[in-house]
Amino acid sequence: MSLSNHYESFKSNLVSNDYSVGIIEEDIIRGKLRLFHNDVKNLKNKLPLLIITGGNFELESFLKYNELGIEVIQKPFELKDLKNKIEYLSAKESLINSNFNIKIPFIDKTSKTKVIFDSIYKIINNNLNALISGENGTGKRQIANTINALREPDKKIIEINFLDYRNNNFEKLLLNKITKDQFLDSKFLKNSEVSSTILFSDIEIMPMNIQRILGSLLKGKNASSSLISKNTRFIATTSKNLKQALSNNNFSSELFYYLSMYNIFTLPLRDRKEDIKLLSKEIISEFNLINKNNKTINDDAFEILEEYIWPGNLTQLKSFIKRCYELSDDNIQINKSLIKKEINNEFKYANKDYLENWRVNFNAFISANIRGYLSNNKVESGIYYKLLKEFEKPLIIEMLKFTNNNKFLSSQLLGINRNTLRKKMDDYEIEIIKNTITD
Repeated sequence: MSLSNHYESFKSNLVSNDYSVGIIEEDIIRGKLRLFHNDVKNLKNKLPLLIITGGNFELESFLKYNELGIEVIQKPFELKDLKNKIEYLSAKESLINSNFNIKIPFIDKTSKTKVIFDSIYKIINNNLNALISGENGTGKRQIANTINALREPDKKIIEINFLDYRNNNFEKLLLNKITKDQFLDSKFLKNSEVSSTILFSDIEIMPMNIQRILGSLLKGKNASSSLISKNTRFIATTSKNLKQALSNNNFSSELFYYLSMYNIFTLPLRDRKEDIKLLSKEIISEFNLINKNNKTINDDAFEILEEYIWPGNLTQLKSFIKRCYELSDDNIQINKSLIKKEINNEFKYANKDYLENWRVNFNAFISANIRGYLSNNKVESGIYYKLLKEFEKPLIIEMLKFTNNNKFLSSQLLGINRNTLRKKMDDYEIEIIKNTITD
């Protein structure tokens, strides 16, 4: 750890490999923000940095928009707060410098997602079991693999998924009817290859009889299994509401509380649209590496990507970007027109599951935006009508676009009178579309 009180000393420490974390007082870089930015940005071996600030607005604005990965602690603070910040930065550096090839969606991209990294660190540091909840495609398995790789590098996690026929032997293993080696053989694994972490994917489908056996085993009521020891740690993932399953007696409360020592909640892409641009660029870079190419996405295409709801989350985004990558005639750039065309196809050729669950996805999208509005605005009387207007205006605009500015057809699809549509357009001052409409 390096604590600098002079800028030149700070600069020399930046290029040194003798420290794990660099700490500097705000006063030292006041008036030197541009120089500071360039010095840190141009480093080959970046030292994790922590700035002690008294709440200077200029500094906070600078740090908010830079992408240098700098942490800030504001005075006054307790010693334990400083210790936690230093430990966080050290753990973060360890993750960045790790040799294992694991990517964690959304980690440390925005203030919303940094909490996931903090959770990973706490789980590892305290050797806890974890329950990872979130929609399909939000990176639950990647997070589990990251926890495992940080605990035991070069060891494979033992994954149990009851949709997989090979896991039919899991009950026999719990009851010691087969050996651990026999069980691992059925999963094409060797004892020397596996870690002490067991991953239960989609745990909500674990049969109740196995839940009871596992629950009593973990409490020490049964003879120990050859797979489970005192050092065994569990990670479970689910896309369902397990607490609701508990209330309906569809899941063992004993097992739930044992597995959920620490909870991680992954957020869907629609709740973190600020990540879509960065994630898309990372996906393109990955494809460029594979194909030995240098393609990019046109900057004005990201707005289209950010408007889409992405019910399949990261999995769908990656599949979509791959399709556009392969369809692009231009060897250099994926243009806006192609992105727009393929986004329309996402709606047109939506899979059966999405069509059956569109109300769930749509309601979740609306709920997320309402929560954001209520938490960031002063709530006064008449909120019902205010939010209704906020929804109604874009609905009318999008319907007019959909019908190619045909007012009669728009009113029919909306289920309102054409004169009512005219009045609402006047009320909402939808001038641009209104002036191009044909009856």
